[in-house]
Amino acid sequence: MNENIVNLFYIKRAKPNKHGQVPIFQRITIDGQRIGVNRQQKVY
Repeated sequence: MNENIVNLFYIKRAKPNKHGQVPIFQRITIDGQRIGVNRQQKVY
């Protein structure tokens, strides 16, 4: 069985908190089915 897996990390620059930090999100795609995960981490 051959599966196509894509793991993408991105930041939401449009949602900074009061300290200027933005959240990190992860999107996992397996054979065209996507799930999005909020990593509960922030970066500057």
